[in-house]
Amino acid sequence: MTPTLLSKARDQVRNAQQALDTALAEGADTIATRGRLEAAVARLNELEAAASTTPVDLAAEARLNELTAVMARDAGDRIAAALAGFAPRVPVATAPPVGLARSAILASRADAATWQDIEAHDARALVLRERLAAVQGKRDVLLARRLDGGGGDAADGPALALLGADEAGLARLLADHAAARPAEPHTEAAALANWTAAVEVAELSALHDLGTALQEALITVGLHLAARARGRTHLRVRVDSRLIRAGQAGAVI
Repeated sequence: MTPTLLSKARDQVRNAQQALDTALAEGADTIATRGRLEAAVARLNELEAAASTTPVDLAAEARLNELTAVMARDAGDRIAAALAGFAPRVPVATAPPVGLARSAILASRADAATWQDIEAHDARALVLRERLAAVQGKRDVLLARRLDGGGGDAADGPALALLGADEAGLARLLADHAAARPAEPHTEAAALANWTAAVEVAELSALHDLGTALQEALITVGLHLAARARGRTHLRVRVDSRLIRAGQAGAVI
């Protein structure tokens, strides 16, 4: 927009206003002069609005946005780096002793093998009891027949004697077998209890170390912030009332 166009537009408004004033003073018709004044004013407003509008340089605007983003990112990185310097150093948790895990596995295997032996032993005992029951059944049949008078002593006597001997022998075998039954194993339960206790101690120790590290970080940040904030006390770290109550309750000592 050149100054000449604006100057001409202002002159047209001034001339139109003078023409309207003259018509008003002389009592002439003012319709035409009012129309020319309105048109001149509208044209002047249009030119002045165009003159006041600064064309947007898209390339410059993009460059400005880029520089702004870089500054914001750099500032964010500096702040993040400052925070990282005060971050608590998370302790490396100590794993439970590997030997306890090995012992638990070996104990589980040993118990499983013992239970297999016990099952086989109990199965053999069942066979012996069934054999004993069969012998006792035959002996009872012969005795019942003799009581009813249906058997002869000469025929049944040796059979009863043999059955009695078999019964006594089987009873002895059962007693010996029961005495030789393997003890039920409990080593796995004890080994697993030791392992569970060791895992809990390792976890609690790691949590204790983490709590200590967090406390050290809090103290360090508080001192640093107090030194830099100076009189701006609202920027200092304030002790949370919950922490105070936790100390009173014994959770923090």
